[in-house]
Formats: sequence, structure tokens, C-alpha cells
Amino acid sequence: MGKLLSFLNSAADALTAKRPTSALILAAGSGERFSDGGTVKKQFFPVGGVPAVLRSALAFDGCDDVTEIIVATGEEDVEECRSILDGKLTKKLTVVPVQKLDKILNPETIVCDCASVKGELLNQKFNFNFILSHPMAGSEKSGFSAGYAELFKGAKWLIEKNNSILEKIIEDLGAKSLIVDMKNHDYMCAQISHMPSILAYALFDITKDSSKQIASSGFRD
Repeated sequence: MGKLLSFLNSAADALTAKRPTSALILAAGSGERFSDGGTVKKQFFPVGGVPAVLRSALAFDGCDDVTEIIVATGEEDVEECRSILDGKLTKKLTVVPVQKLDKILNPETIVCDCASVKGELLNQKFNFNFILSHPMAGSEKSGFSAGYAELFKGAKWLIEKNNSILEKIIEDLGAKSLIVDMKNHDYMCAQISHMPSILAYALFDITKDSSKQIASSGFRD
């Protein structure tokens, strides 16, 4: 969390002169999940037996107007991404280190993150049009299996500046864009999301099993 590349599903259309119908998947980061007694990076975490990065790529592979899929990952993960994706897609595949994205995307390409923490991104500089954003949607569940068609309907989607293309995408998803000073983002989200979650986990952890047996919907929420 808190890094552009730790949130696999942060995907954007890479509309460049050379790649007018490319799909960009940002699939890197240090975030890990437990799997079979060990830990696996989120982008490689298996969902229904399919690594997350492959599941994202397959979603774009089924789009008629996409001719190329670009996967930007950490330099240390390039070969693993290639080994997972090679031979699995019908569209042209390009896997590059994140650090080289500037050489692939033209300055007008819009790339936005969906991370819930922005501190490490505030001073990042890119040659493309990078826009900090955060859709305020979801639940206690995570991963692809937790997604559904109405996920963003009626939700607020925080963005750092106006952009007609991004705002139209947000509107089409059923959400409402809201301009926010991202310098204050982490403080605000800590108050209304992160701190309540920590307190809820702590309360659950100290609650005796005998008390949990009589818990109902209020405790579950």
C-alpha cells in the first residue's frame, strides 16, 4: 500500500502515437500475501489458481480494441512476469521495468494510481501525465473475487486535479470525482478508514471466544 506499483489493478489506457490501443498494467511492488505457508508478492498471488498479473492481462486480452498489453513491473520481477505471461495471451506482450515507462509512454498518456496511501508518491516526477487518485469503494474483502459490476456505483473517487478523460471514465463507472489536496490525503483516510480498521481488528483480537459466540450483525460489521 502507499506505492503506485503495489496496487495491481491500477490499470490505464496507454494512448500513445505508437500504441493507440495499448493497455497498461502496473504490476509491481513490495506488498505480499500468505500462500501455502509462505509469502508471495501480490502481483503473483494465485487467485483461483491464476497469478494476479495473468488474470489482469487476460481481462485486457479479451478486449477487441486492445492490440498490445504492456506490463510494467519491478526490475527484479521482469523475468518472472514474462515466464508467467508468455504463451498465455493472443495480443502482443511487452514487459518492461517501471523505471523505463517514460521511454514508452508519450507525455499525454494518463496514468493514475488507486493506492490508499500517497505519502511516497507526492514528489514523484514522471514524463507522462500521472494523476494521484483513490476510489473510496470496496469492503473488508480483497482481490479479484471481491469485485463486482456495481463496485464503484455512487462512490466518491478522489483525484488530485481536473482531467476530463479521467473524470469521464470515473463517471462511466458510476462514481463521482472529487478534487482533493493529496498532501492531506493520508491524514484524512487515516481518520475515516485506516484507524477505524485498526481499532476493529484490535477489538476483535481482545474479545473472548465466549463473547464472540453471541455476537450478531453489529459486531460482524
